Amino acid sequence: MDLERVSGRLNVGALSRLRAQPNEMMLRSKRRPFFRTGEIVGLDMDRNYSRLCQPFVALTLALMAGYAGALDLGSYKVVTIVYGVNAVDFGPQGTHGTVLLGWGENFNAHGFGVVTFYLTTPKGTVSGLQRDDMLGLVSVWEGQNEKLTVKTSGGADCVFHDFRLLISNQHKPSLLLLADRKMGETFVDEESVTFKTYTLKQNIQQMPGPPTYYFDLTEQRTAKRKYCDVEKAFHDELHIGDYRDRAN
Repeated sequence: MDLERVSGRLNVGALSRLRAQPNEMMLRSKRRPFFRTGEIVGLDMDRNYSRLCQPFVALTLALMAGYAGALDLGSYKVVTIVYGVNAVDFGPQGTHGTVLLGWGENFNAHGFGVVTFYLTTPKGTVSGLQRDDMLGLVSVWEGQNEKLTVKTSGGADCVFHDFRLLISNQHKPSLLLLADRKMGETFVDEESVTFKTYTLKQNIQQMPGPPTYYFDLTEQRTAKRKYCDVEKAFHDELHIGDYRDRAN
């Protein structure tokens, strides 16, 4: 499946549908513009340049938050994942994906799951020091922050944090959806739930920072109502199913 090919991680793929008019939306610096006439291009990852564009990126994400029509999941399906090693082809053609889901037992009602994502490079290719026989970690990026793992957790009655990995039947980039519920006075309170959507991207120019493949934040929204369990929020708000059988 295809990736949103960007020259730097701060290129927000969700913006590619915009059409800038000639001589409009031009952000200038001493180096090069972020916008070109009629298109949106990536950053060259210059630090000063990145800082200049961060307010615009933050504003765009804020405007997208809560916009119910922005996320089209019609061509996507939830990937089934079990505890252990899962072979999942969620990357571009020629790569092979692995999803590892483990469990952290702490002998109370608040155990947690930990999931990591990996992609190999196509056969015969090398990306930096990553050979095609290596599992390349697919990390999760939000602004300048990188997470190596995704954590699922909750209590005996409600799940506070969970994820969905979605792949498209129309060769669109894979998506990682995270749902997080705020903690109330008790574990069973209904509180606001935040959904974050991350799009699979590729660091084609091998800019310092992101790995070969990574999930980049492209949308954030708040659920229309409050929930105790984010699994119900996934079902009621986004109309998508679970990645595993909760009975087992």
